[in-house]
Amino acid sequence: VAKTLGLSNYLNLTMGDAYDMQFDLESIDLLWCDFGVGSRMKDFAKGAWKSIRPGGFLVCHSTLTNRGTREWLEAVRRRGEKMSLE
Repeated sequence: VAKTLGLSNYLNLTMGDAYDMQFDLESIDLLWCDFGVGSRMKDFAKGAWKSIRPGGFLVCHSTLTNRGTREWLEAVRRRGEKMSLE
């Protein structure tokens, strides 16, 4: 789909275990978090957050259907701008 839309040059697909992947500091504009992190969403976000550029996005799949991811998201919302990933 990305190729058909002429977006291939803007995307870099990296597949692997979310907990083993290492990215450079502030090197990512958008990080897609798939269902697999589930109940360990907080751990994943804490490790990944430093790699997301200021103004970037951590996009979470299954925030409505995965209980663990949903609970993490609701906790983040309750904290608002004072959110801490500690």
